[in-house]
Amino acid sequence: LPNALEVNSPAISESGSSQGRSGRGTLLQIFSLVPFDMFKAAVESPAFQIGSDQSRFKFAKDAIELRKKGIARGRGAEETVVLAFGGSDMGESAVHVTRKIRKRPLWKVHS
Repeated sequence: LPNALEVNSPAISESGSSQGRSGRGTLLQIFSLVPFDMFKAAVESPAFQIGSDQSRFKFAKDAIELRKKGIARGRGAEETVVLAFGGSDMGESAVHVTRKIRKRPLWKVHS
């Protein structure tokens, strides 16, 4: 999908092509609507060619911001993305997407 939308084209990084920017926006909109497990698997997959690890991290961070306004809002979970340094050995992505459940505050009742 990134290749079809010309998101990972070398010419885009040099010239800032409007096709690449609009393709990235389209891709962000798509990823803001998919279930978390699919989003995580796609972003962490080596087959998802969106550029360098820093580009992948920035994309995931932007997608999570959009997800907060839509699909992830009010679910009681917080989605985050982490860029691991030195973690891209053996074809693994250095970008990891996680979700943690927000703890509900405990209330103590005094009598």
